[in-house]
Amino acid sequence: MESRLEQFRRYAATCSTTDYSSPRSVKKRNAAVEQMYKLVEEAATSGETGISELVPLLDEPASALWLAHQVLEKCSISKVIERRCLEIIKTAAAGKGADALGEQMWLRDYEARCRDKSPSV
Repeated sequence: MESRLEQFRRYAATCSTTDYSSPRSVKKRNAAVEQMYKLVEEAATSGETGISELVPLLDEPASALWLAHQVLEKCSISKVIERRCLEIIKTAAAGKGADALGEQMWLRDYEARCRDKSPSV
């Protein structure tokens, strides 16, 4: 049986080959993204131990950005993992082009959500 780690890698690889001019390819990519979210949510049910199973993917270029987003969106994680995920996303946001702009927008939204969750003093 394929581990969560292997499954996540396979789904991330599917996303990296998306041909956006092909509705079939986009549909396959969207299904892969849904499956990655499910894997992260399953891992999160085991707490930090479950998430730590996926952490090695943060060192793999094909999977890192996907996992960073999904872990920050779906899991309660340690500050160490949170910082690592944010660094991956900030690095992508520092680039040029539409993808970097999308990451910048995501970071602004994430930071606003975090501020909204912060207790007022």
